[in-house]
Amino acid sequence: MVTVAAGLSFAASTARAASDKVADSASMPGVQRFTEEGIAVDFNVVPLSGAKSRTPQEGDDVIVRFKISEVAGANPIRGLLPAAWVDRLPAGGKISPQATHAKTQAFRQGGTFGKAYADLNVYYVLVMNEDNTISVVDPLFSFGGSKLLAYVRLNGRGEDWVLSADQRRLYVSMPEAGAVAVVDTTTWSVAANIATGPQPGRLALQPDQHYLWIANLGSGSEAADNGVTVVSTDDRSIKAHIVTGQAPREIVFSEDSRSAFVLNRGSGTLSVIDVPGLRKLNDIPVGKKPAGLDYCTKSASVFATDEESGQIVVVDARRRALLTTTKSEPGLGQIKFPPNGQFGFIVNPKTNLLHIIDSASNRIVQTGDMEKEPFQIGFSDRLAYIRHRQTATILMIPLDGIGAADKPLSAVDFDGGQTPPAKERYPSLAACLVQAPGMSAVLVANEQDKAVYYYEEGMAAAKGEFSNYGRLPRAVLPVDRTLRERSEPGVYETVLRLGEAGSYEVVFALSSPRIVKGFQLDVQPNPEIERQRKTGKLVALAGIKDRVVKVGQTIGIDFKVADELSKLPRTKLVNLTVLAYLAPGIWQKRLAPRETAEGIYSVAFNPPKPGIYYVQLLQGRDAIPLRDGQQLIFEAVEK
Repeated sequence: MVTVAAGLSFAASTARAASDKVADSASMPGVQRFTEEGIAVDFNVVPLSGAKSRTPQEGDDVIVRFKISEVAGANPIRGLLPAAWVDRLPAGGKISPQATHAKTQAFRQGGTFGKAYADLNVYYVLVMNEDNTISVVDPLFSFGGSKLLAYVRLNGRGEDWVLSADQRRLYVSMPEAGAVAVVDTTTWSVAANIATGPQPGRLALQPDQHYLWIANLGSGSEAADNGVTVVSTDDRSIKAHIVTGQAPREIVFSEDSRSAFVLNRGSGTLSVIDVPGLRKLNDIPVGKKPAGLDYCTKSASVFATDEESGQIVVVDARRRALLTTTKSEPGLGQIKFPPNGQFGFIVNPKTNLLHIIDSASNRIVQTGDMEKEPFQIGFSDRLAYIRHRQTATILMIPLDGIGAADKPLSAVDFDGGQTPPAKERYPSLAACLVQAPGMSAVLVANEQDKAVYYYEEGMAAAKGEFSNYGRLPRAVLPVDRTLRERSEPGVYETVLRLGEAGSYEVVFALSSPRIVKGFQLDVQPNPEIERQRKTGKLVALAGIKDRVVKVGQTIGIDFKVADELSKLPRTKLVNLTVLAYLAPGIWQKRLAPRETAEGIYSVAFNPPKPGIYYVQLLQGRDAIPLRDGQQLIFEAVEK
């Protein structure tokens, strides 16, 4: 999603002159059409929520959509790489072909004087750091001089993360805080914290995106806290906690989202879970020290590796039953199948081997020597990437060159930095190597180098890098904001947050065939935002009797809320929450305040353990600042 400080709003356009080749589609209100060289480009903007009751306004999230098709037959045209930018028009300004072409050239070249109001062709890189932050970086600003867009601050150090399919929400597990953060990738802020079982680790979203699954390492005993927490992505409510076994490590799903499989490293089992009923069906033994788990779409099978015995257990995902067991050598680690791939990759850090397993026969068909301790597998569209603990060298294996029985594996390498992963101080479950969106390239995070490297396929070395602003990058994840075919063939879209009212031009460009066109985008003001501009923001004055209290002692906390400009008290406010958390974010509690006097909202709080507590007043997900610019802090001591 493209985030802009001030943005755009959509209004239905009037019909254009025939000479300008633009007309509103009769069948789709609000759509502007442009035709050239037998190709039609239909442009419109729709509210992301799907609401049709009103025109989208500033502050809304909308889908910017281009439908590209043949004029004759209206067949969608797939596989294109369109570009688009948003430019603000001056008061009374008009769109002209000459100005639009000049803007396109300037936007493509970039730089200070060629910067668009909003760029719909970018992706951002998220970096999980060694502290409780996530860096949000624009890598296209130029490698070696990247642009830091934001820091997302969490209640604890991140361990794993997963991005929703629409890329609007990022879920981050925080073992120290016993919670999972929900990050809004539009505002780069934490929208919620979901309390889970002890020590949440691995996260997984089932294919239909209905449930988020959280593996809780628990207290280390065979107890109810060893299992998975299942959360609805719609309302973030916990739907179930399912006991699986000791140290649940990995989670995969059947393609239809009806079955979940949880690998329990401490118990040596694979738990089979019925998703519609949210209940465990059975446990399948997989070995004494299971190491890897993955689902193969091609064969609808689940594969689990065991480090101690070297066996590979294959489970039929449809029948939810053991299919077969394949024997290899002890030391097996991660197993991964490329998307829709028949052949899986298995690394063995102890023997420095890579095995290729055929999901059709469930047998190992190829084996090759790797560098020192291969332990992690990643994929691009054409290559598999193998990372090694004892060297920064990354081996690349062409996907179209695997599968022939006993044929030697061909590999080339590049350096993923200067420092081997074995020297990492803060390893995480999240991937350190990921594909860059829409490119034959990958991003590699190197913790001790304090850098993220960019490698483009076919190059002899990393093409570029950017530093992480002094922090240690533990994992990397791209957020794709480019125009892509996401919902329908031939429909290229992305998401934009709307902001200030005004008139704008959406500049569309296609290289082959060459099409450049400016579409009108008219802004509608949001009455609530207008009201907030005129009346000012909320501020609070905090009241607490003592700054040092006893553990277990009930204390009263008052917040006097007023309008920042008028200074008048604000009464009958809704959606208020008081958040109290124990530094450094290892415990937190949310309380609902009551309005006890005009504009005064109060809560009673009982600190459960000694330490330094921070208290914030929130309205929705936004903090109401205190008038003095400070934070409300108090200390709880033993009785």
